[in-house]
Amino acid sequence: LQPAPDLQAAFVHEMRGAFLVRRGHPLLRRRSGVAFADLREFPIASSPLSDEVARLLVERYGPQAHPAECVTLRCEELPSLVQVAARSDTVLL
Repeated sequence: LQPAPDLQAAFVHEMRGAFLVRRGHPLLRRRSGVAFADLREFPIASSPLSDEVARLLVERYGPQAHPAECVTLRCEELPSLVQVAARSDTVLL
């Protein structure tokens, strides 16, 4: 949220994020674990992310994890993104 003088914010619930792939995705065959660089081999789809989430991604995975760098498909409608990931090798963030 962009701050505004009349904005009142309250903590409601913290949600954890995840990278999701379809059953049978090539990443699931990797036995040694999956690094962020492995995810970048595939399209990454996401809903719009806040600056805070972008900061946390960069903090955890490095500058290549900034959504402006790694997200190849953006959509505000999450069910559509889930459909894309379910029918392709796209990774859903």
